Parts: sequence; structure tokens; C-alpha cells
Amino acid sequence: MNLRHLTARTAIAGVATALAAGALVGVSATAANAVDNTSSYDCTAFGASQGTFTLKISTPVIPATATAGQSFPAGLLNLDALVTIPSSTATTLGGAGVNGGRIDDYAGSLGTTTLAAPLVFGAPTPQSDGSATMAGTGSVGAFTLPKAGTDKVQLPKSFTFTPTTASGDLTVGGTPVLVSCTSAAPGDLGTVKVTKGTGTITPKAKKVKKGYAVTVAVTRSDSKIKPTGKVTAKYGSKKVTKALKKGKAVLTLPKAAKGKKVTITYSGDGYVKAGKAVIKKLK
Repeated sequence: MNLRHLTARTAIAGVATALAAGALVGVSATAANAVDNTSSYDCTAFGASQGTFTLKISTPVIPATATAGQSFPAGLLNLDALVTIPSSTATTLGGAGVNGGRIDDYAGSLGTTTLAAPLVFGAPTPQSDGSATMAGTGSVGAFTLPKAGTDKVQLPKSFTFTPTTASGDLTVGGTPVLVSCTSAAPGDLGTVKVTKGTGTITPKAKKVKKGYAVTVAVTRSDSKIKPTGKVTAKYGSKKVTKALKKGKAVLTLPKAAKGKKVTITYSGDGYVKAGKAVIKKLK
């Protein structure tokens, strides 16, 4: 059955769902230079189409650049969203009994990083043209920026909306009303160039039976990631290379390296720039 043939309660569910379509990340939509995006989502409930709703979202300016691997705590980024409900659906809202709703699985993305932002929103507001709008807020959970690259702050392709009433989640005949919304081409809030961070390369040499064991650690003070890639120790015309494991590698050098300068080079990875360190003289 279509939206008009559903009960008033089911109708409001279809309407309210669209609200979440645009929320992603943001601090407040009140910034004078806020970024706007309008996306359309097709929604269904009980196997029937609930129509297409447009959603405009606004966030403060998305930074042009960011550093790969940086982590941010939950609640740091807030969001605002506004959905416009078609008049054909808005007329059923008055008797529906829905005074809000939530979207538990709403999540946008930046590259391979998920930006989860559960939403809670209020009752519909009638407009002069017969349509209605619903405003919602939420905040992004903890996240870590992806590896270096140029990525869009992408809105999600799908989510599920749960409408609520004064007595709890909306149900029809004892069955919870869950409205599924999808978009074949969700919008984005702009592009971010994610750049590699600078690592600290720390070599420590220790005498062993066959020569020297040089432990090389690659770390970043602004990130919890464990760098990958390879480190190479070069002494004279010779060199030894080994892959990092959890940010460390142990290079074995022969006794012939004694008294020589050892240059340690790091290849870099998707999160950390290439770099080098020097042991002035093996003792």
C-alpha cells in the first residue's frame, strides 16, 4: 500500500525519516560561511514507498586540508539538518501522534573513515505552501582520519528512521515502524585534502654477538596509528632493509659497521611522510 493508504501513524513515519538524510558532520549551521547540501532520498516502510523527500544540511566550512591518522573524540562535531516534507504527506501529520524520532545507524564518510552521527529530531512544522519541515541535531562519534588522499565528506547512501511518540517508538498493529531510506547519488559537504603527517624516527644501536642490532621506531606524536613501510640502514656502500611491524623494526649490522656513520631512511606509508635519522658513529 502507498503512503495515503497507511494509517496516520505510518504516514508520519515516512515523513520523519527524510530528516536524517542530510546530517553528517558539522559544528553549527549558524556560521555565516556554512556549507550547504541538498539531497533526495527514497523511503519505504512496510514494503511500500513513502515518497521522495529533499533535505538541506548546513555545516561550518569544511577544512580544505587535514592530517592523515589524526583522531578526534566523540561529540566534537555537531550537526544540523532540515527536511522538507511534501504537502501530500504533511497533511496527515496532525493526527499521527509523532512528536520526534531518531536514526541510530546514520553515518557519512570521509574516504575509508566512517562518520557515525546518530540523530534525534523534533515534531514537524507546517509551512505556508502545505509542506512541512522537521529539524534535527546530532553529533559525530569518535573517528580517525583516513590515509592521505583527496576525499569528499560524503553523505550516507542509506539509513533507517524510527519515529517516536509520547509513549515511545511508533508501532502499527504492534509492529515497530522502521522507515528505510536510500539514495543512488547522495551529496557531499565538500572535499578535504588529507596529507601525511610527520613521523619521528628513533634508532637505537646495541652490540650483539654478530655485530649490532639497530632498533628503529617510527612514531607520530599526534596519532595513535602504528606506521608501516620499510626502514633501511646504510653504512658506507652497504645497506640493510626491513619492514616495520607495529611501528618498529630491528636491523642487524655486521661488526664491519663499527666506527661508521649509519643513515636510517624510512619509506613512508599512507599516513606518515618519508624521513631519515642518523647514527653518527657506531661504537
